[in-house]
Amino acid sequence: MQLIDYLGMCATLPISAPACYSLWQTVMYASAAIGVLLAGWFIWKLIDYKQKLAAALRAQQEREKVAEPAVVRQHIRTEPADIAADVTDPHLAKKIRAELEQQRLKNLRP
Repeated sequence: MQLIDYLGMCATLPISAPACYSLWQTVMYASAAIGVLLAGWFIWKLIDYKQKLAAALRAQQEREKVAEPAVVRQHIRTEPADIAADVTDPHLAKKIRAELEQQRLKNLRP
């Protein structure tokens, strides 16, 4: 009850009243602390947004780079039959196909 009376009295008196100095000082410090917290939160959100934007732009550049026809052509897997078709010796062609098939199966396993 006394606190409510004190707050009511200080609300009616001018801010420069000596009796209310401690109340207004506490209000100023609390306001400054809240302001600093809000400014810190804003700066943190701004930095977080900039980092996410930079990551998204890098990812977009990578997607565009991978989608270029020259890059896609480099990563097209050659089928074993295509390689072995150029070989005239049937035994050697069979060995090449078997080796490529083993490599393909090895790459499919985690």
